[in-house]
Amino acid sequence: MKRRAWSGKSHPHRFVCRGLLSLVQDRNKTLAEFQEKMSRLKEGSRRWRRLLAAKIRKLEKLDRRIRQMEHTLTKLFAELDEAEGVAFAVMGNLTDLRRSCAVLPAAG
Repeated sequence: MKRRAWSGKSHPHRFVCRGLLSLVQDRNKTLAEFQEKMSRLKEGSRRWRRLLAAKIRKLEKLDRRIRQMEHTLTKLFAELDEAEGVAFAVMGNLTDLRRSCAVLPAAG
């Protein structure tokens, strides 16, 4: 998640939320590990069902941590914008923003 804000006084700020990215990466790694273990078992067997339950518990816990981190970051950004007087903020991947704006026809 990247964020840029410009208050008119200085250059835009850019935030890379490494903590959130690491949580998402951990979730993806955990999911892959469970899928690898479950793929070796017969679907519907007792061991497969136990792994499925453990996978659901672990992923729900990670999802709660990710949701909490997103909430905390959003609140932090809103407070920062308010303190700096930022009226407009953009969140997300801004890589193709300029390229997509150049394609739009001019209004008039």
